[in-house]
Amino acid sequence: DMYIGGNFQSVGISGTAGIAKISASGGGLDWSSVANGVYSPGEDSVVNAIVMLDKRPEVLVGGDFTMAGAAFGSNVDNQTAAWGLAYFDGANWQAGYKGLRMISSSTNVVHTILHMHVYKNYVWWEHVLIGGQFYAQVGDQFIANLAHWDGLSWSGLLGVEAPGLSALPLSILKRVQPADTYANQNLIMMGGKNYFRLYDAKFKTLSSECKSDLYSIRALTKECNGWVYAAVDGPEGSKRFDPSSCTSASGLGDSNITWRPVPEAGAGCELTDVNDMICVDNHVVAVGDFKMPVYRAGWYDTTSWNESDSWTVESTLQNITESPWLGNTSCCDVQSSCVEVCENECSSHDRPWPALSSVAQNPDEDWYWLGGTPEPEVADGAAVMRVNLADSPPVVYLSLIHI
Repeated sequence: DMYIGGNFQSVGISGTAGIAKISASGGGLDWSSVANGVYSPGEDSVVNAIVMLDKRPEVLVGGDFTMAGAAFGSNVDNQTAAWGLAYFDGANWQAGYKGLRMISSSTNVVHTILHMHVYKNYVWWEHVLIGGQFYAQVGDQFIANLAHWDGLSWSGLLGVEAPGLSALPLSILKRVQPADTYANQNLIMMGGKNYFRLYDAKFKTLSSECKSDLYSIRALTKECNGWVYAAVDGPEGSKRFDPSSCTSASGLGDSNITWRPVPEAGAGCELTDVNDMICVDNHVVAVGDFKMPVYRAGWYDTTSWNESDSWTVESTLQNITESPWLGNTSCCDVQSSCVEVCENECSSHDRPWPALSSVAQNPDEDWYWLGGTPEPEVADGAAVMRVNLADSPPVVYLSLIHI
């Protein structure tokens, strides 16, 4: 089973606003409600982050929503009034987590949650870090925008270490190194609006290395072939930097990161409108709302973005058996200046692919999952694709849910 979250209000099943559960069934996927999901009276409900906790099947969910679980009439001031952060124990929802609760405000939004383990005093501790733009309370302590559970208590950043208002919301928290790498295993990358910092999860303080105020960060990869890759706002949607060169690098103001284009100048076109990136087998996989140099999803092999126009699709949706669009530039010509010359042509297909918002790898299998919301020409609902990395060419399984 897996959980998906996003900006959808139904996948055709009652109680699936913002979040739903998927179970593999043969070659297809079965969708179900997560105890009535999350909701906001009179408004759309959005789930931005879901993490599995140590005690399965418990999950922690963050986003832009008011309540979680079954509603009790029109009363929002009850035990399920979560205001952007909710904990699911496998059967029922609870507001907040480990005594931390969001202060009642519709402006609270959780954008990212990181679950990890930190070795301290001969014990591996379960840690949870929550980022966004919010005010929370635990006991008589108030925490804003970054909340850190270290296995014993909650803390946040204060004073000059706290991100300023112009850096909000914190959009991404990501480990520099994978969990099985000892070096720098406690360093966390924090991204926001024109804001990038390193945070030491063991000592709960900012690091002076690798900081930048140059780009607004949408997504980050762990260190991949010696580089950290970033999805950034603006026309330059993909960048990278070498973490080992931060202390000697030059930059603007207090920044000490040298950002490089992806790919390097002259090696091809950069991606724009990138929503998410991960490192898979030393390759970067990116998804987003881009149409060139690849369409919606692409691979980066440290030199250029790769077309995957030979990918085939097996679908749970009738009449979709192949996709000529995923990773295919044939629907949009590209000039030498990397300018898209057929802006609307790609969306003129009978069944265009959704603009993908997230990508995640199953650690136990050779799969990665892509998720998004279908374009209006297809359907309202949610789309999930899984790609088998072991096949050559990779096989894409699509599950597109109509309302």
